[in-house]
Amino acid sequence: MSILTKITLRNYMKKIIFLLLGVFLLTGCQAPLSDDKRKYIGRWESNTMTLVITKEGYLEYEKLAGIKKSLSAPIKSFTDDTIVAGLWLFTTEFHIDQPPQQANSNGLWSMVIDGETLYRTQRGIDTSQEIPTEAELHSLADQWLGLFNTAVKAKDFADFRAQAAAPFREQISSEKLLSSFDSFVSQSLYMDEFLAQNHYKVTMLPVIRDGALYYAVQYQASSDTHVAILNIDLAFMNENSTWKMARFNIDVNSEKRN
Repeated sequence: MSILTKITLRNYMKKIIFLLLGVFLLTGCQAPLSDDKRKYIGRWESNTMTLVITKEGYLEYEKLAGIKKSLSAPIKSFTDDTIVAGLWLFTTEFHIDQPPQQANSNGLWSMVIDGETLYRTQRGIDTSQEIPTEAELHSLADQWLGLFNTAVKAKDFADFRAQAAAPFREQISSEKLLSSFDSFVSQSLYMDEFLAQNHYKVTMLPVIRDGALYYAVQYQASSDTHVAILNIDLAFMNENSTWKMARFNIDVNSEKRN
């Protein structure tokens, strides 16, 4: 039985809205750094840690040793003692043990954060990001619809979650994803026909805001008797020059042809 018939027989819209990170992204507070904090701008590194602070008030963090951690988020507060970055209620605090200072006569600058000595390897950070082309947007949407379809079929969202942006992974487990999308899984609502027919269009023009790329797309699949519409609301974050999913809202409905 096709997804078109399954949806119609149940006579209601299948709507799963997964807003956890979507809300966080929309409510993140970000402001340009004040003049007295501009000395922190740049890329700072040690053997086990990388920290990037932009003039626009955005922070990227990666811990490379032990339990690996990463964060890409707006700075919510910046004092002489701490930097707090995060999305909505979920924040990370960094303690400033030593502010930036010129390390030695060779011109190197260093600071100490959470007991880790970091050296500035890049002074200015270009945060300008180009919006992907229409073909790239289409490819991203297809990729994540395909990953979602595979997860629904396997009844396992581990790989879907593993390929998402770091903040998304930190906020939701694969078990919670399985529970959230149970109506797709339990009723075997697969996306094959949408992907195969590939009637696709962008329904919300892409925009980059607070370090994330937002846009929405629509797929359509049809048979002789029914038409199904699939809407996906997406957000992506750029991690290591790769756009990774940070929000995935999906709804699907079907109706009979006149």
